[in-house]
Amino acid sequence: DCLSADAKGNLQQQLVALIDAGSLVPGADQVSSKPGSLVLFVREFRQTGNDGVWQRQFFCHEWELPDGNYLITRKGSTWWKADTRVCFIEDGAEGYGYGYSGLDSSSERDALVNTV
Repeated sequence: DCLSADAKGNLQQQLVALIDAGSLVPGADQVSSKPGSLVLFVREFRQTGNDGVWQRQFFCHEWELPDGNYLITRKGSTWWKADTRVCFIEDGAEGYGYGYSGLDSSSERDALVNTV
């Protein structure tokens, strides 16, 4: 976790605003819908020794929003292609009991899924 408590609260507010506006629809059953539940995080950082060169990393990280109402999770899906994991938001109550158990390891939960 690289975000401060204030930053997590701000991110929660932004996600809830998207949900309230109908631009983000929580739930595993919404993965293939538009708008749907797919999410992805990105972090940007300056490369060491390369002044002015920035790198972006896109990734999925399992995270329960501070209020506990929603959960970002990563689970297997055949929606796109076989043996693919997708990152999406779901209601917090729906995620408990299976949100973390289907993943092979903590490193997989935090795996980098794409680097740009």
